[in-house]
Amino acid sequence: MDINSNDGLPPVNMAHRSKSSSSGHAKKSVRRLTVAEVAKEHEIRKLQELIHDDELNIDPDMKTNGKLLVLLVILLAIVSFTLFIIIMACWVRTAQKQTDTTETSKHTDICLTKECVLAAASIESSIDYSVKPCDDFYQFACGRWRKEHSKANLSESITKYTLFRDHNQRVLRDMINQVGSKPLQELLVSEFGGWPLTYDKWEESQFNLLTIVKKVNVYEHSTIFNFDYKVHDTDSFQRMLVLDKPLFGLHFLAYYKNEKYRPVLDAYEEAIYHVGKLLGFRNATSARDEVKALVNLEIQMANFRQENSSAIISSSIPIRLEDIHDNYSQILDLRNFLISLMTSPEVGVSDFNNNDTIIHLSRWYFQNLESLIPSTDNRTLANYIIWKFILMCMRHGTLGEKFQSIYNTLMKPTMTMHEHCIDETTKALGSAVSKMFIADYSDRESYDIVLNMAEELKKALDHILEESDWMDEAAKKYAKAKNSYMKFKIGYPDVLENDTALDQMYINYTFNKDTFFQNIMLIRKERFYANLRRFRQPVTNDEWIVEPTHISVSSYSTKSEITVPGAVVQSPYFIKRNPMSLNYGSLGPLIGMRYIHWFDVTGLNLDDHGNRRPWWSARAADRYVRNMKCLEDQLANYLVKEANMTVKNLINQLASSYDIGALKQAFQAYRQWVLSRGEEEANLPALNFTHNQLFFLSYAQAQCGVYPLEKLKEALISDVNFILGEVRVNGPLPNVKAFSETFECPVGSPMNPIYRCNVW
Repeated sequence: MDINSNDGLPPVNMAHRSKSSSSGHAKKSVRRLTVAEVAKEHEIRKLQELIHDDELNIDPDMKTNGKLLVLLVILLAIVSFTLFIIIMACWVRTAQKQTDTTETSKHTDICLTKECVLAAASIESSIDYSVKPCDDFYQFACGRWRKEHSKANLSESITKYTLFRDHNQRVLRDMINQVGSKPLQELLVSEFGGWPLTYDKWEESQFNLLTIVKKVNVYEHSTIFNFDYKVHDTDSFQRMLVLDKPLFGLHFLAYYKNEKYRPVLDAYEEAIYHVGKLLGFRNATSARDEVKALVNLEIQMANFRQENSSAIISSSIPIRLEDIHDNYSQILDLRNFLISLMTSPEVGVSDFNNNDTIIHLSRWYFQNLESLIPSTDNRTLANYIIWKFILMCMRHGTLGEKFQSIYNTLMKPTMTMHEHCIDETTKALGSAVSKMFIADYSDRESYDIVLNMAEELKKALDHILEESDWMDEAAKKYAKAKNSYMKFKIGYPDVLENDTALDQMYINYTFNKDTFFQNIMLIRKERFYANLRRFRQPVTNDEWIVEPTHISVSSYSTKSEITVPGAVVQSPYFIKRNPMSLNYGSLGPLIGMRYIHWFDVTGLNLDDHGNRRPWWSARAADRYVRNMKCLEDQLANYLVKEANMTVKNLINQLASSYDIGALKQAFQAYRQWVLSRGEEEANLPALNFTHNQLFFLSYAQAQCGVYPLEKLKEALISDVNFILGEVRVNGPLPNVKAFSETFECPVGSPMNPIYRCNVW
């Protein structure tokens, strides 16, 4: 077939046809029934069966209710029939835009289930048939959807992903605005002795640097350095503590290092001043000076000279607390900081001592910090540390609209207040929230289907690895062995079925429905302590890295496993009774992308158990870099017309390479599934697409989106964790041979270039 000739796909043959009479009579013209007519007859027969009391075995006393039931059934039948008529109208309109050159599916049955009808309607409603799929597959697959959703006055991106979430925040917003900043002001005094900028009774004699740093760190926020915990790099069953440089208020270091960004720093300074004003500073002039000193301190820390690469590597090696103590003076007594925290009653690791080891990253930063502290007055240090705490509160939307407005203007956050609330709740009470979620939405049958999909993807990856042109034989052999260890977690953990265990998880939580701020602070503090309490406990395979309510497929760098949470196993990524071509097309690449991470630059230093062990040869690494350069050049020449810009950032290039591998893997897995089934799936009504074509349409339509121009440009030039749907579709597909074969794209067309980038 050649879908590029004329405008697309073939028309449905609606003409009458002749059929010989078996009785020997003259030929009689017999009209072929349309899909809608067949469906109508099917619905009428079902309705006729339902409305007979005898067949329904309705008790005489239930006749009145039975009549209501019959009316409801009739109404449902009418709605179903109307839906079929709409679908049929779409079919006729589609037929008028199609040619007769497309290959007809070998399967002649039509799927008339509710799910198939809805799937066909959804696919049809998004397609723009004025665009040839081999010219711009993203616009072909999503054009009508994008046109419909771009009618809104865009202030934020709208994608199928964002529409998947629920944004109802009015009650929460009103409640937070009512209490305002009073809970914060009370906590600043009770926990930290007040913010010097706004608290007249602040006493310098009560100030202890590491004590206040520890108090803020307990709320899961870094100040002058960061303290965290992770799974050990070389032993994936052991937990490690980590000391590192902090995230600064503006996050991007360039803002502090380049004079051209001075207006950003001025805006940052002004924002801090206005926050102080809202919290009630007494003297505007002195407040200006204190804010300036605070910002200058952060500028100095952000500009500490970094160490060379060999020092960076050595800093990732575990170091004993005793050795840390020998490296620093009393000004920065990190050993006592850690011991006092770990042995505190809230954590209870009473045997934590000098012989314990931690990962001490960015040692150059701490050495510079130790030199800076003596030259900085305590008031400025206190102002800065407490400002970082206030900034965290603003980021999570706990202080009301006035504070949120300042934060939004300065930071342009990616989460709404409601989303932060949901995020905080699911982080802290994840198992409890998940328990409610699975009670209403879990489906074991669906999880079994997804597990089978994952196993097919696992088999398909061996085929992808074998075809890789950049891996040498040794790397391929190791990669296949690594693949054999991959495990899957689908749906939810078994502990959610154990109410006693769940009750024990939340024994230290006491909430008040009227104290949102205090609830959030309790959540963060208890979560911090709970994680540290597990320090001596080995990491087990039963632990889940994400909650079942998480809406993306996840993997963890130190565990050979992929987690597909229950929230993902639903529309729009998976529908149990949908054709598997659609499920493999939408959910398959999501799983595959996590898979690919394990076999390229992300996983090149990790063995089959997630422990640090390099397995790429220098030759394989060179070939990989060469192939990635091909993709970089290809994307650099791809014009996103709305922004009139090409793709220039690394994150889009990496994502496109992952997508190439994931698409090849998912398509191979789908074809394996069809082969094991023994026949193609039944066709969708009113659509003249083969299931191979539906696979790629399903993938593309999961990426449909419309974006404000500013967001569009940001995604193309900066390394933000955001990939445009257009790049997710038109970036990888030209490099997937199966796509161009499926749609018979001419060589040299935009979606079938003469030279492909064979990253996978």
